[in-house]
Amino acid sequence: MRFKQIRLPKGYHFKITRNAGCKGECCHEYLSHRIELMDGNVWVGRIDLHLKSPNAQGIKWFETHSNLGDIYRNRKLGALLYAKAAQWCLRQGYRVSSSTSPSPDAQRVWNGKTIRKYVRIIRRPSCLGTTQYHCYCKHVQP
Repeated sequence: MRFKQIRLPKGYHFKITRNAGCKGECCHEYLSHRIELMDGNVWVGRIDLHLKSPNAQGIKWFETHSNLGDIYRNRKLGALLYAKAAQWCLRQGYRVSSSTSPSPDAQRVWNGKTIRKYVRIIRRPSCLGTTQYHCYCKHVQP
């Protein structure tokens, strides 16, 4: 799979970690991976990826939960963080979606143009009657 490369502002970088306590199937509903955005050594924000139970077709997937520092909001950094998380999951062979009840700030990111430059987003009703956002590979020309 080829994805459009995510370009961060100068000095920013991503850090991807796996939860040390998670071993395969035991981590349903728990933090499995974390993707953090750093400005040098300063924490900017994170996406927590929760491994969910396989669906009816046996497909494993992650649900996203995010947190972004207040001073870093409205700079498109949250959208780039979500895009990185979505691309990482898709590269690993997992499906990825928003939480079943995303916050208004998260909805603004999912509905925005920035994240759609990197992944294809489809909105579907969730089991809670809210909107859930699902990411798919956006094919890039070689």
